[in-house]
Amino acid sequence: MMTAHSSPTDDAVMERRFRITVRGSLTPEFGFAFGEVETREARNTSVLSGRLVDGAFLDGILAHLRDLGMELLGVETWEAPIERAAMAPGEGELT
Repeated sequence: MMTAHSSPTDDAVMERRFRITVRGSLTPEFGFAFGEVETREARNTSVLSGRLVDGAFLDGILAHLRDLGMELLGVETWEAPIERAAMAPGEGELT
């Protein structure tokens, strides 16, 4: 139920997301190596993004990029609401 002082995300289940930008090209297969990581290219940069499982997951991706000699341009993380329609029934509910 929304009140005059609530926002649409008050009851939302949140997840941690990330975006890594590197100079150069990565194949889409790079993202598949880490599960559901999206890889896209634009103007001699590659952007990887997805759900941040934990710190070790992010460290693993960064280490792999370093081992490939990729130049790191940026790393961002943030909280984002999970769409309830995308969740399985009962997922995210406390019992």
